[in-house]
Amino acid sequence: MLSKEQRLRLEREKNSLEQVYELQRDKLIKIRQALVIETDPSRKFQYEQQIIQEENELQKLSDRLDEIENKIQSVESINIQDESKTIQQTKILILTAIPHGLRLDKEIREIEEAIRRASNRDLFEIRVRTAVRPQDIRRAIAEEQPEIVHFCGHGLKDGSLLLEDEGGNHKPVSAEALASLFKLHVNYVKCVLLNAWYSEKPAGAISQYIDYTIGMNKPIKDRAAIEFAKGFYDGLGYKLLGNQDVFQRAFDEAMVAIQMENLLEGSIPILWKRGITQKNPDIQIFQEDYPIPNTKSQTRVDTVTTIKADNWICIHTLTAHSNTVNSVAISPNGQTLVSGSADKTIKIWNLITGRQIHTLEGHSDTVNSVAISPNGQTLVSASADKTIKIWNLHTGKQVRNLGGWFSVHLDSICSLAITPDGQTLISGSRDHTIKLWNLATGKQTGTLSQHSWGVYSLAITPDSQAIASDSLDHTIKLCLWDTEELLQSFLGHADWIWAIAISPNGKILASGSQDCTVKLWNLKTGELLHTLTDHHSPVHSVIFSWDGQILASGSYDNTIKLWSGENWQQIHTLTGHTNGVNAIAFSPNSRIIASASDDKTIKIWQR
Repeated sequence: MLSKEQRLRLEREKNSLEQVYELQRDKLIKIRQALVIETDPSRKFQYEQQIIQEENELQKLSDRLDEIENKIQSVESINIQDESKTIQQTKILILTAIPHGLRLDKEIREIEEAIRRASNRDLFEIRVRTAVRPQDIRRAIAEEQPEIVHFCGHGLKDGSLLLEDEGGNHKPVSAEALASLFKLHVNYVKCVLLNAWYSEKPAGAISQYIDYTIGMNKPIKDRAAIEFAKGFYDGLGYKLLGNQDVFQRAFDEAMVAIQMENLLEGSIPILWKRGITQKNPDIQIFQEDYPIPNTKSQTRVDTVTTIKADNWICIHTLTAHSNTVNSVAISPNGQTLVSGSADKTIKIWNLITGRQIHTLEGHSDTVNSVAISPNGQTLVSASADKTIKIWNLHTGKQVRNLGGWFSVHLDSICSLAITPDGQTLISGSRDHTIKLWNLATGKQTGTLSQHSWGVYSLAITPDSQAIASDSLDHTIKLCLWDTEELLQSFLGHADWIWAIAISPNGKILASGSQDCTVKLWNLKTGELLHTLTDHHSPVHSVIFSWDGQILASGSYDNTIKLWSGENWQQIHTLTGHTNGVNAIAFSPNSRIIASASDDKTIKIWQR
């Protein structure tokens, strides 16, 4: 059994090794980048040998970190078993749902640190379970029988919590279903904390059966959610005076934690005591950390349609993919459709007849993005396997592979764009970088590193001079791609940004976000012009028609909305998908739309 001093030494070593690991990883990235642009064979060989050495060192560091972590965890397990014989512990079950992209690991670490600091820390036991599917939550609660259930994830505006089904597709779970679940566990669950967007409705439903329930009445930013969790568990661990209500005390501590960090979300958390709602009492929140909204911007709420409402109909539903369809592109001649899917394939279709022409195989993981060159000859695909493949669009034959064992992208490649002159290919990745490639030769020509989070969407200005990129850090950046000079930053979304597009005249930037809105910006000044709020779930796709008359947005509310490019009024809603819409493409004559969905289908719409 480790002494206190031994444990402290292990934790110090762990922190030190983690820093060394990051430095070694950065060094490896630079060597890989040098290898790609090096032309001298002897130098290339030296770089390859260095890469092998550095990867071996990284593996040693990783093994040692795992060893330290196992030692610490094994001691904690022994301590818990020994102390549980004499101490009645409160079990906290943390359920993490839809973990990719969210800062759930940070939230869990902060909870564990708060418990470790607590004066009554011996009274608590933390169990963490991944609960991505509904059955995961059912089983976790039944098996762990916790007193406190802490849910980390995302909620939707209709009051459901966002999980996944067996196929990995998003699956909302209603407030009523959650209430029925907790009704089965009233004998031991005393408090439920739903640290998720729009969780007020499920929290209220659950409070019919559980003594204390906490939910959020609107979107809450990552930082505020984490500060709330830290404050709540700090409060649970303090020694109480007299007959203080432990959960009320923890809730009050959490609200003060938000207040003292000068965050805006002080009115979002709500506490129920067995059906009684208690919102936060009169906390004055300062606004220094957030930009003051531009008073010229306009927010549209519940707008209903009326101008130029063309009669769009679905003429084909393409069902050949066996998994989520992530991307679609239409050729410049308007005859060919290309789709990329989580089934690892690319399919080429006749856009007019809906007939499948080719299935392209070669990627070893999800295909995230496809793009067609302006001359209609070349198809490019990007994958979670960290590679880019270049194909002949007409024959379906692979021409070139960018990446592989020493890929300069170190994580999933999420987005592609080709400059209007057809010379430069641009790729955005979860490794936080944007890479520039000569499309004809496949040679890398540059790297942009403006973002501190993964890059999920790209858009090029019509003059080919600048590139806009979005990120999970809630920002959009516009920079000159040849010099990396930052021209503009766009701030205003409350959550991750999934999609961006630039109007054909180069004046407007559109963005779609996890916050369920579409925002329209002045590309030159960065001014927010409009916010479109008619979607009820995250917006994963935005695109302008080739003539600039229509903006289309695709959402996880299963719809595509069409907006007038003149006044941004909604002019049509396309319904028919049974799951979220991931991508949209317009034909060159702007009279056909292709949409890709989590329901594994592509729909072709015509007016």
